[in-house]
Amino acid sequence: MGKLTDVINKMGELPKPVTEAALAFGIFAIALGATLLLAAGVATALAPSPARVGLIALAVLGVGLATAAAWALWNTNFGSIQDKTASVLA
Repeated sequence: MGKLTDVINKMGELPKPVTEAALAFGIFAIALGATLLLAAGVATALAPSPARVGLIALAVLGVGLATAAAWALWNTNFGSIQDKTASVLA
C-alpha cells in the first residue's frame, strides 16, 4: 500500500493541466468500466445461464473497485478534487 501512496503522491506533483487531464480520464475510465460490467451483469441475469452468477459478481466487483478508486482519489485529495467538488457544489 505504501508504494501505491507514493505513486499517487508523485502524480500530485505533476503540472496542473496534466493532473487534471489524468484525473478526468481516470474517472471516465472507472465510470465506463463499472457501467459496462454492470450492463454485462444485467444482460447475463436476463439470459438463462449458469455463468450469470459469476458475471453478476463481476459487475458488483467492478462497482466496488470504482468506489475504492474514487475513495482513494478523494482521501488523498488527488488533483485538489475536494476543492473542485466544493466549488462546484457551492
